[in-house]
Amino acid sequence: MRTKILSALLAVMLTLGLSGCGGDGDTAAETQVVAVEEQPTTGEITTVPTTDEAPQQSATTETTEEPQATDEGSDETAQTPTFSGPLAYVADGEAGLQIIDLTNRTIIGSVDTPEDAVAVVLSPDGTIAYVSDSLSGIQIVDVADPTNASIIANIDTPGLANGIALSPDGNLLYVADTDAGMHVIDVSNPSSPVLISTATTPEHAYNVALSSDGTLAYVVMDNGGLAVYDVSDPANPTIIGTASSLKKWPYDIAISPDNTKAYITTSDYATGYLEVVDISTPTNPTILATQEFVNYTGGIALSPDGSKAYVAYGLGLHVVDVSDPANPTVVGSINTPGAYYGLALSSDGSTAYVALGGDGLGIVDVINLSAVDLIDTPGFAKDVTVR
Repeated sequence: MRTKILSALLAVMLTLGLSGCGGDGDTAAETQVVAVEEQPTTGEITTVPTTDEAPQQSATTETTEEPQATDEGSDETAQTPTFSGPLAYVADGEAGLQIIDLTNRTIIGSVDTPEDAVAVVLSPDGTIAYVSDSLSGIQIVDVADPTNASIIANIDTPGLANGIALSPDGNLLYVADTDAGMHVIDVSNPSSPVLISTATTPEHAYNVALSSDGTLAYVVMDNGGLAVYDVSDPANPTIIGTASSLKKWPYDIAISPDNTKAYITTSDYATGYLEVVDISTPTNPTILATQEFVNYTGGIALSPDGSKAYVAYGLGLHVVDVSDPANPTVVGSINTPGAYYGLALSSDGSTAYVALGGDGLGIVDVINLSAVDLIDTPGFAKDVTVR
């Protein structure tokens, strides 16, 4: 009888002990739930977390709890970063290509390029980015999934690749390749680019723009020149007109929506200029006007209707009324940390995105000319395009 009583007491004690262990296990499981603070969506300066912090997100997908009844793809979905767009694609110097979610002000994708990324353009459908990478020519990047972008092809060029332009149908890439002239590359199959022609230029080719129908290429050159090429037959580009009285160092060129004016930023030592060229007769481009600035100039973009030019210069951003192209007039300015490099305009013309070198990407409300919002990038931002 004593043995039976002792056995019953032992059974009760074991049962109580196991129940206590189960309660502790539930508490331990609850402590693994971590609240993640969202990044702010606004602010004058946003510091983007470095990639060293990224494993924190993937680590939360691991658990020691019992498997739950979820579909097999849930882990993969949880590991895929989300973004709400629009997106900015930044040629970030030695750091390659950075892809930024402009709503959340965060870098969501990055691709290292072999050399120095200086310019970037997007395919019409936004799935391919073409990066001018100076000494390594053109890097072609699949950005269909911006969070997992990758180089799919490259084509080296004999010179130093600078400005680039893509034909309206997205099948031809034009490259200003300094002392090697202008190249025409067939990118109809982005994974297998083919050089189809090269045009010599009177001076070193620095940048290039196309007419809206893609039949004319406008190349700005060192030592103050503009060359117009008939590229209706891309395999045989032919120079048909020149203007040689521009200032010494050109930087960027934009063509008016009606294809009758070219707006070119140039510099002569510490002085910058916006030069307006009449290209209504492509065989005889003629300088209409010159607007002088107190510092060197960089990128340029036109408003959708072509009535305003936004000019990056050494101290900030100028807004220039060009509704009368023969009389360009500065109607507003804003200082930035150093807007010498490329810029892009939002589709509605309300926001300018400026590559600010070591200060990253600047975002400017060009309607109110409000304070500059900065997004840090790991490299030296030189160009930007937005989609």
